[in-house]
Amino acid sequence: MTTGCVSPDPGEETHGHGAGGVLQYPVVPNATEGELRDLRDVAAGECLNDFVRVGGRVRVLACTSPHRFEVVLTTSVAIPARASGKDAARLAGSACEDGIRNSAIGAVWAPERFMLEAVETSGHTVGPTSFLCAIGRIDLAQVTGSLRSTISPS
Repeated sequence: MTTGCVSPDPGEETHGHGAGGVLQYPVVPNATEGELRDLRDVAAGECLNDFVRVGGRVRVLACTSPHRFEVVLTTSVAIPARASGKDAARLAGSACEDGIRNSAIGAVWAPERFMLEAVETSGHTVGPTSFLCAIGRIDLAQVTGSLRSTISPS
């Protein structure tokens, strides 16, 4: 399964993901569309093209618009104080995978076709750290409608 990296502090301006290396998504025609929102205000069922922060916020799109990712759940993970960025990403990715397996889409989850992004929303603190768990197509293609409804075994 492809698991995304943990993004740095939500207030920090980023272009891709920091802890596991910079990941820059190809630009899409509607990259500047959507409502700017703090990551802490993004919920399961909402859609995005990427996790690039603009003034500490991300662009949330209606899932009826072309988009790359859909948030499927939020979770909280205890990240040890001495955890490296890679260790934090691994812990968050595992928590997101567990959440998906225990959800309605778990029975048909097809990790060879979809990627999973674990994006930190609370800022790294000792103890519980909040994450969004979002799915997207492995090829980063945009979809219209819910990604959850397109998941099926290959």
